Amino acid sequence: MGNFFTLTQIYNTKQLDREQFISFFCDEMKKNGYVTSNSDESEVSYILRFSDECKWVTLTSESYEQNNQLSQSDTGKIAKMLKTVCISITVIGSDCATLDLYDKSGKKKDSLIMGRADDYFEDDLPQPSMKAWKPFLAEGRSWEQFCDIVQESTSYTFIEDGLSELAPIIGMDDSNILFSAEDTNEDEQTVFLYFNKAAAKEKKLTLKAAFIKVFGDALEPLGYKKVKGANPYFVRVIGDEIIHVITFVTNSTAPGYKAFEICGDVRSIYASDNYFSKKPEDAYKESYFDLSNFRVYSYRLHHEDYDYDYQREISRFLCKDDNASIMSKMYEALDTSQKILLPFIDSINNIDELYKYLLQYHPSALDNRKELLHLKVDKYAEYINNLNIISKEIYRKCVELHREGYTKEKFEKMLDRAKVVYPNWINDVSKIWKMPELYTEYKKEEEDAKEETIIALKECGIRL
Repeated sequence: MGNFFTLTQIYNTKQLDREQFISFFCDEMKKNGYVTSNSDESEVSYILRFSDECKWVTLTSESYEQNNQLSQSDTGKIAKMLKTVCISITVIGSDCATLDLYDKSGKKKDSLIMGRADDYFEDDLPQPSMKAWKPFLAEGRSWEQFCDIVQESTSYTFIEDGLSELAPIIGMDDSNILFSAEDTNEDEQTVFLYFNKAAAKEKKLTLKAAFIKVFGDALEPLGYKKVKGANPYFVRVIGDEIIHVITFVTNSTAPGYKAFEICGDVRSIYASDNYFSKKPEDAYKESYFDLSNFRVYSYRLHHEDYDYDYQREISRFLCKDDNASIMSKMYEALDTSQKILLPFIDSINNIDELYKYLLQYHPSALDNRKELLHLKVDKYAEYINNLNIISKEIYRKCVELHREGYTKEKFEKMLDRAKVVYPNWINDVSKIWKMPELYTEYKKEEEDAKEETIIALKECGIRL
């Protein structure tokens, strides 16, 4: 049984010496995503064989074995990578050999078969193309000599002898054309190269991308959906009237760091200002609150163990400007939001609860008709009176705890002011209910706001 082996001949276009060629080869491999490694860890390995003053560099691999498919694939890739011509040579049982020539585009340009190939191929064997092979003829060698060796190769007992005769015709080394990975040792002319697939360069992470990933994974199972477009709003509609919103805003900070706040909002379908087309930073001051404010609402100053330091800690999240730090801090923000922000927002799930929330924490939204809810709540007078009681109790407790800014004198003034403010507030809402002209005007504003909100949500990909 004869020999089976596969190798590639690389045309050394620039006539680089051994060290220059190795450096060039490794650089091009790096451009194609492979970096050098040691033999124990390598994913790809090659053996290069050099010959003095030879225009060709021989390449093979222990991975080729008797199968030339990998070799042919590599030959095309290497030709394209090095922008040169490569020839894949496969010896089959010492009976015959195939030579496939690839141009610098990586495509096979021509093939020829030498030796006794009847048992391996069909009778109609390809004839070598003069246009493809003649450019590589060595000085003083002719195309006729090339063709004679190819045609007479059937007479060789071992095709290796025919290849050795063909090699100098096209400027190859007569021994390197028979180079095999088997029994090869590294020496001055033989070099082993090992490569691993380079780790993909980590894409720089933005705060927005981190927020959408971390909060999206947590919020979407709860019914939230990110609005279409660039703005990072997650929106959930409850009962066709209540809209829950979670977003974030960025803060300016020192170079090398990132800072952000997690924000939430609860609004109705009757809200007259729809900010989803605005950046969160542009809508922030007028429309919604950050996480630390929701902490105040759910655990106010009138609690004896109120923690000021924790309040400041969650008012914004600061991290280094690298992917790991950003993701770590965003998960921390999510964890805090799940403890404070989400339960608070979840509790506001109907118009009455929203009305009470706005009365206590965002009354200007009702006064300025940003939220048109006065005709949607029958118990408005009860809720306003309850707010008066709650506000008094909270202030009184803060005075007892000696909270900064809370005094008995201010409390007395608050009580006097409340005797006027709250009845007037009830009276103003009552007029809208009882005066036909005001009722009609307010009702129209309410319906217009509803229609505009439905359109705005639809444009954002949110359907009721």
